[in-house]
Amino acid sequence: MNKKVYLVNLPKYEADTVPLGPAIMQSVALACGFEPHFTDLNLEVDEAKHNSKQAYDVWISGLKNSSHGTMKNYIQICNKTIRDILKVDPEHVGVSFFSTHSHSYGGVFLRRLRKLGYFGKVSIGGAGVGRASDEVLDGYLSAGLIDYYVRGDGEIAFEKILKQQLPYPGVNNSNNIAIQDMDGLPNPNFINFELDRYPKMFDKQTLAIEGSRGCVRNCGFCDIKLLFLKYRYKSGQRLYDEIMFNVRHHDIYTFWFTDSLVNGNQKEFREMLRLLSDYNRQAPEDKRIKWTGQYIIRPARQYIEEDFDLLVNSGCYTLATGIESYSEKVRKQLGKNFSNNDIRWFFNKCQEYNISLFIMLLVGYPTETQKDFEESLSFFNEFEHLADDNTITGLQLGETMTVIEGSPSWKQRSELGITYENLPNVRQDQSWRNANSDLKQRIKRRLIAQKKAVQKGFGIRSSKDHMDMFKRWMHGL
Repeated sequence: MNKKVYLVNLPKYEADTVPLGPAIMQSVALACGFEPHFTDLNLEVDEAKHNSKQAYDVWISGLKNSSHGTMKNYIQICNKTIRDILKVDPEHVGVSFFSTHSHSYGGVFLRRLRKLGYFGKVSIGGAGVGRASDEVLDGYLSAGLIDYYVRGDGEIAFEKILKQQLPYPGVNNSNNIAIQDMDGLPNPNFINFELDRYPKMFDKQTLAIEGSRGCVRNCGFCDIKLLFLKYRYKSGQRLYDEIMFNVRHHDIYTFWFTDSLVNGNQKEFREMLRLLSDYNRQAPEDKRIKWTGQYIIRPARQYIEEDFDLLVNSGCYTLATGIESYSEKVRKQLGKNFSNNDIRWFFNKCQEYNISLFIMLLVGYPTETQKDFEESLSFFNEFEHLADDNTITGLQLGETMTVIEGSPSWKQRSELGITYENLPNVRQDQSWRNANSDLKQRIKRRLIAQKKAVQKGFGIRSSKDHMDMFKRWMHGL
């Protein structure tokens, strides 16, 4: 094996687990006869942000209207990786764009890559490419920064690129197709990953795992259906086998599901839980599986009592679930059709079975009025006791509502009365306004919600980063 491929994972997102996409692409590269190499540039930036103001600004600014010192700092981080690429001298460099936020970082990296003398093939992929406009991607091509971009599922597309079996749907076009046979996908390969550098979960090394793509819901703030085309899933047996593969190869027993929801297919989800429960009953305590992931609350009538036994016995430690709003009106308008009574019932069950919860809330959905927001604040009063006993271990309040291009709310922006303001330091998807709120009002609501949550004992994820981001935005308001 003398052909080489070098994979790079771009900023920015919370470096809280090992990136899964590059690990899957490493398996594809190996199957095609390439020796894979890997650098997690997102992790490099995440670690560097603690060392200097310029490095922190690289993270918090997204390289938007950043200072000369900030850009210089990021270029230095890029140069370190690019020097390693030139030393390895691969035939191909593959760059993963996690989100649309990756393009400001990716554009700089790709220009430096060419400027410093790499003239081999370059391909880009990931959710950030799937969400990008044709204009942006064609700009990379015409500037000679890349040779290929991949929209949608990357496994077969990357194989076709490496084998030069083109054209293929989704490669340099928008005709991507969804892979139907999820069970046939390769297991991720984490060679070249410095696993010790990533945060531990439950004080143990953790690997990412994927059980499905897409979502069974169509929430107004989300573009997942546009990105993944349709909901697809692995069988319970296939997922169990993948977990056991990682146990054998890495001696790791803790897993983070990257799915939009782990319980989209109840039948296969229960099958996986039964298999994991059987394994855990026979395994010594230090070899038992633990896992966490995003989970949708369903109406109480759709549960069976065994569901909670299976969650506990399979090693479920924390479920991250999107309530979004405690106003039933707003929650129904954004596409989540469970009631406050369903929430109460589910929370009580999790308390009874000692399953911890991480709650995701959204401030400023376009239909949210001031009255709706004040109603939603009652969440913190009603469930204070669950923060006290650590049933609810944390909250995510996020950046306030983002109107993502392609999402249902974006498609309905005319009916919702959405217009846009030209605000410095603020992305367009955040700078919208309508009769119910503008950015200034949404930031105010967000800060009020955080204050209320903290007063009631709820922990807030990434609060410092969000506060610094709001300060940048407020300069233009």
